[in-house]
Amino acid sequence: MKYRLIVSDIDGTLVNSNRQIAERTKLAIGQFQSLGGVFAIATGRIEQSARKYYDELQLNSPAILYNGAKIVELADNKCLLENVLEEEHFTKAVKLLAEMDCSAIVYSNGKAYVRQMNDTIRAYMEKDSVLCIQVDDFISCIEGKPNKILIIGNDSIFRKFMDAFESICSVKPNTVKSEAEYLEILPRNTSKGEALKNLAELLEIPMEQVAAAGDNMNDYEMLKVAGLGIAVSNAAPKLLDAADLIAKSNDEDGIAEIIERIIAGDL
Repeated sequence: MKYRLIVSDIDGTLVNSNRQIAERTKLAIGQFQSLGGVFAIATGRIEQSARKYYDELQLNSPAILYNGAKIVELADNKCLLENVLEEEHFTKAVKLLAEMDCSAIVYSNGKAYVRQMNDTIRAYMEKDSVLCIQVDDFISCIEGKPNKILIIGNDSIFRKFMDAFESICSVKPNTVKSEAEYLEILPRNTSKGEALKNLAELLEIPMEQVAAAGDNMNDYEMLKVAGLGIAVSNAAPKLLDAADLIAKSNDEDGIAEIIERIIAGDL
């Protein structure tokens, strides 16, 4: 097989609109692994949220989590790589978010923290299978150093926040939209693309033998560094333009078909 490592985003790519993995996809991944291939997930999700898919697919490879801020062996929760937010960006962001009364989640040490428990947060918890811990203050109450901040809202909220946030930061923050209603603040030099290069190095697989698939702009760097960058047809327009190959949508077993073609030698 030309591609020994296949890395896929989860939401909008690997799972369908019901957030389920199709049986055809499970079979294709199982066959790929039985032939010596490595299949890995790359997601903005955290350990507790990604693990159910990891277990369902019976994976044995490290997972790219937090949109590239961590690489974790989910089998034993061993962290292989971790990036944390710069102190300036973290402290200024949480202060500004409190002033704007935004729905925000801070992730640290495998846990998710919120200051307010509202309908927006509860919907997120149900959607992503994450248990959020409510605290009085992000800075003094969380464990460890934060890996990222997720803001839930709309473009108007995001523009207002970013205009204010960038104006008070001495170094431009690293942000990405992972879904239409999700804006994430990540550590500097952190992306799925950088994490993919690190993962391939750990596995001793050349980048030209790596295929990566996604649907949103947080997948852009990953598709650009991979030997084969794949966008599902339901992907964001800019990602479709950047992809080497466009697969069928996440509701049409697009990832399964790509894996089958790689196994057959068509790719």
